[in-house]
Amino acid sequence: MTSDINFNLLRAFLLIAETRSFRGASEQAHRSQSAISAQIKLLEAQVGAELFHRTTRSVQLTAAGKQLFDAARRGVREVEAGVREVRETLALQAGHVAVAATPIAAAALLPPVLARFETLYPGVRMSVRERQSADVQAQVLQGEVDFGVVPGPMGAECEFEPLVTEEICALMAPRLCPDAADPMPLKDVARLPLLLLSDATSLRILLDQAAARARIRLTPKYECIQAHTLIAMAAAGLGVAILPRLALPARPPKGLRICRLSPSLTRQMGLLTLRGRRLAPAADKLAALVREAAAKVVAR
Repeated sequence: MTSDINFNLLRAFLLIAETRSFRGASEQAHRSQSAISAQIKLLEAQVGAELFHRTTRSVQLTAAGKQLFDAARRGVREVEAGVREVRETLALQAGHVAVAATPIAAAALLPPVLARFETLYPGVRMSVRERQSADVQAQVLQGEVDFGVVPGPMGAECEFEPLVTEEICALMAPRLCPDAADPMPLKDVARLPLLLLSDATSLRILLDQAAARARIRLTPKYECIQAHTLIAMAAAGLGVAILPRLALPARPPKGLRICRLSPSLTRQMGLLTLRGRRLAPAADKLAALVREAAAKVVAR
């Protein structure tokens, strides 16, 4: 009776039809050829027709086999899609998502994303790890987090998806350089008291590379880890903070001005995932919300 036909029998049938080989089907199914042959004999008995022409050199579908093949392939795909949908639905009702981000990315992109995710998927636990770029990459590679939000690209083992291209800018009190142009030549910036992120950050590496190309030296007056510390120092008139646009408020703080650099200096911020690994359903939903948030930043 057709009601006795199970999913495994149809999968074995499809494997043989697609590989045109009992041996090939057994290798893909990780079962012995005799076990695969027994499944096909059972399926043929239940269908009431021979499904394959077997010779020592080839395996071909019979007319009945061809008729069953299209229906079986559609049916198996629909069942697999249905099972996947059920699992994804259950995964969004519970589970855990871990993301790592650089301090600037965490502050600029993640708060509204996390708030919306909590509203949409209250059963999913989340954890956020704020780290420097190299540490974010290490945690992605080690599988400690589902994905990272970092400046990139980074390494061949990771997949980097650019989301935002941001300018690097100078934040200063006008009195430090009343006649400063916008954009401001990097060589002119180098003459001012500089407030820079530490040399452990990706931005500092980018700045040092730009300085080397311009054959100048960027010597910090003060060197900090957090962008908001540099902003506070600039507000106190201590120097010129050089930061990416994402780290700066939409409007300059009172008493400060924002200048672009010349030549223009930019970097990309994006999603970092392990190459070849598909995100779990909950992590995929969170990544989609990060993309939406980044698109709004670009549109501003």
